[in-house]
Amino acid sequence: MDDLLSSRSTAADDWEALRDGAINLLMNDAGLSAAEVVALDLGDIGRSVVTVRSTAFAPRTVALTDRAIAAVTKYRSTAPFRLTLRGPLFINRRGTRISVRTVQVRFRSLIRLLGIVGVTGPGSLRSRCGTKLAAQSGSSDIVASVLGLHPLSTHRLFNRSGGREN
Repeated sequence: MDDLLSSRSTAADDWEALRDGAINLLMNDAGLSAAEVVALDLGDIGRSVVTVRSTAFAPRTVALTDRAIAAVTKYRSTAPFRLTLRGPLFINRRGTRISVRTVQVRFRSLIRLLGIVGVTGPGSLRSRCGTKLAAQSGSSDIVASVLGLHPLSTHRLFNRSGGREN
């Protein structure tokens, strides 16, 4: 999975690959779902946080890692269309909002290209984030606040994978 998240394999001028890399890092590092990522507007990204407004989960503000910020910044600088604060952050070749289906197809193509087995879709990045948080913090409340879930759901989902409840 680290190969999938590595920007080393991305050409500096391939804006679609840079977009996909930024999307993958937001799902992995900030715990966003594919639907949440595609719903982001440029104005939802702050200097060090992302505000998730359009979600099936709880709306929330999540801290961004330095590598996610760098990936979004690099993608924005290469996007062939002007991005506006109230417009979509992630766009397709027509300059309109990217779809969840496109995120899924591009993700699956990349894992096949890299020869990664056992990964079914982009939701695995969000799950990976929850698993890492549970293992690091041991608190269902922290995992829940990042993923926008109820603490009981996170306890049930992620404590089996390494986290522990205090």
